[in-house]
Amino acid sequence: IIKTKKENSKKLIEIINSIHSYEVSECIGFDITEGSKKYLDWMDKIIKI
Repeated sequence: IIKTKKENSKKLIEIINSIHSYEVSECIGFDITEGSKKYLDWMDKIIKI
């Protein structure tokens, strides 16, 4: 699992596809609808791409 923000997902998928050995890599996204505030705040600070 790789975590990123929605606005970075297209760039991340491009990077993964450029280095992945499979013809079709599994890149899917999920919206976070619930989570602990402490964890979500941490994710917001730590995610760069």
